[in-house]
Amino acid sequence: MLDVLRSGITQLDPDLNPETLQVAIVASRFNAGVVDRLVHGAVSALIEQGVAPQGIALMRVPGAWELPLLAQRLAHSGAFDGIIALGCVIRGETAHFDLIANESARALMQICLDTEVPITNGVLACETEAQAVARAGGDAGNKGREAAVALIDLIGVIEAAETSFDLIELNQPVADFDMDEVMDAMEDMRAALDESERKKKKRK
Repeated sequence: MLDVLRSGITQLDPDLNPETLQVAIVASRFNAGVVDRLVHGAVSALIEQGVAPQGIALMRVPGAWELPLLAQRLAHSGAFDGIIALGCVIRGETAHFDLIANESARALMQICLDTEVPITNGVLACETEAQAVARAGGDAGNKGREAAVALIDLIGVIEAAETSFDLIELNQPVADFDMDEVMDAMEDMRAALDESERKKKKRK
């Protein structure tokens, strides 16, 4: 097995200062009893991670379907370092359960990729209310807390990557890059492929 510590690979060591972070929590009012527990878990985790209480903004929308639009507006505002989406959809209570759960998750991911603002998804999609309660501080943990911890972790890794590597340089030409050598190599490969094809035809 590879000994990662001795392999010589570059390892990122995030050195994040959470006190300066601005984090938005967007939460649905639908199934408020469960979602409030998720919010409590997320806020508690953020503060434990070092985020200042005044750096946390909580905003409510009617349901999980409305979460992506608010998340998108907040991401585009440039005011927040990260966003946590919290909600709860229960199959027995929502006829279009699959549509709501899937499309909300898809939209949140797309917003994250388009804006490059870290977004974590703590929206529960459960078969029963009991399952939801278990995941909101019960036997199965608190998914709001997990989403908050994941967000801080992601922000830290991204910051470390941007600090450790000059990502802009990846788009610049390499100093000793020789286009003539590349073209010659491509010609050699093409000739080798042509020769291989000729041999195959002769065997037939």
